[in-house]
Amino acid sequence: MFTPSAPRHWWSSRRERGDTTQAVQDAVRLLRAQGCPVCAERDEARARWFGYFVAESHSDEAVRAEVHAALGLCPGHYRWLLADGSASWLLPQVQEGVLAAGVRTLDARGAVARCPCCVGGDRAAGRTLHTLLAAYPDARVSTVLEGGVLCAPHLRDLLGLPGGELAAALVDPWLSAVDEWPVDLLVGTDPDGAARAAYVPILDALFASEDDRAPTLARWEGDTARACCPVCLARERANRRLLHWEARAEEGTGPRDAEVELCRRHLHDLARTRTPGARTVVDRLQDRAREQWRRFRTRQERGNRVEALGHLEAPVCRGCREERSAEDRYLALLAAVLLDPGRAAAHARSHGLCLRHVLRAGETLPVEAAGCVRTWLKLTRWEVTETLRKQEWHARHEEAGEETTAAFRSTTHLDGRIGCGLPRAQQPGADDDIPTEREEPG
Repeated sequence: MFTPSAPRHWWSSRRERGDTTQAVQDAVRLLRAQGCPVCAERDEARARWFGYFVAESHSDEAVRAEVHAALGLCPGHYRWLLADGSASWLLPQVQEGVLAAGVRTLDARGAVARCPCCVGGDRAAGRTLHTLLAAYPDARVSTVLEGGVLCAPHLRDLLGLPGGELAAALVDPWLSAVDEWPVDLLVGTDPDGAARAAYVPILDALFASEDDRAPTLARWEGDTARACCPVCLARERANRRLLHWEARAEEGTGPRDAEVELCRRHLHDLARTRTPGARTVVDRLQDRAREQWRRFRTRQERGNRVEALGHLEAPVCRGCREERSAEDRYLALLAAVLLDPGRAAAHARSHGLCLRHVLRAGETLPVEAAGCVRTWLKLTRWEVTETLRKQEWHARHEEAGEETTAAFRSTTHLDGRIGCGLPRAQQPGADDDIPTEREEPG
């Protein structure tokens, strides 16, 4: 949930200053968007950040520092970069610094900042919420908002702002509108959904070929043989199996109430299957949301606003719980397997864990696992640096080799979630990894 940063009584003080005219104009512009205006402004701000990063700000020292502190971008925005036409020349420039930051973070066991593209979008969402609340008394704004255009998460954020009780009248319109656009109004928009969907057929084919009854060590060896983080692969395996079960479940045999609680990412992924089971889950979530908002309205009418807002807290997503459980179980398995010197040596020669999972495991992970990722980060950075050197004019007589794919391969070592747990060679668009330009255009 968005945490408001505005001062106490922000709306009332602004009204007293009589400067709501600009807020109304801004709100009218924002409300021209299709669907939730806060989602639209957040997504547009992220797209603007990304476009400016590609065109110019990737060379700005302050922006580079933010990207390095976050160890790159989040999985969704890395997928944007991998699919962008700039990837062949821009990704090596980005990854050289990110890989160096990864080694420093690993050695210091330091904290990882949030994706700066996501941060920019969240700030835009916060500004939009404040603008809509400041302009809400104006009929040009309230008329549109009372058409039920806000998604549930952003309506919840709006009501939680100082002065947000003014917008309580938006609850009834939302209850009517949720029947028309159920998924977007229940959890908000998901610009990364189409990119993730491209990975689904590959993942499903891979997991369908696996033998779940094979011995534990045989399955571990199979995962180790792949050029990807085995914990990310286990995470995605758990995710796909849960969504398959929910999508195919028939009436009376489907998930219970606690098992249909899904976050934005998981609900959009399930809805894309367009199966009767998925429709049943969406219907049940609609029913749960209606009940939630009705309880809020009742408590709000009784004057207990804090308690009323408590009824709108989003429950923990079942899909996210499954993923975390799969990660924890695989890390525990790895700790046991690496007690065997032979298998520890095999792990050291493999892709190993991604940096994110080594950092997540912390001191509970054997030193061999951290040593493996440190080696790969340093080796891959050398290849990326070599790629950049060969792009220079003075090195044009040298042949480019396999190192030209290092920047793309490095994503699996930094964060296997970027490729949905798959080896880079199996990911969509992997055939386009070899750069053709020797210099950055322009």
